[in-house]
Amino acid sequence: MKKILAVLVNYGDEQLSFLYKVVDELRTFSKYDVTIVVNSNIELDIEGVDHVNVIELDNYQLLPMTCRQVIDLEADNFDYFIYSENDHLWREHHVDK
Repeated sequence: MKKILAVLVNYGDEQLSFLYKVVDELRTFSKYDVTIVVNSNIELDIEGVDHVNVIELDNYQLLPMTCRQVIDLEADNFDYFIYSENDHLWREHHVDK
């Protein structure tokens, strides 16, 4: 089974309900083993998330760039990578294509 590392960005608590949907959808993938990491400026406790990195920055517009560091560190351990903010609903067919 191919392995996916999904690294998601979350800022604040305004879109947490959608982040829950994104995580739930990633957990439905049947053809892939998905690991979910969230880089956030706040603590999160979301069922289905494997790891939360709380990141402090002077400029939170740079928060998405922190995903590249996670992917770089894990590059040899996964087959595919999803790098996204918390407002895109990834479905399994997106990866299939």
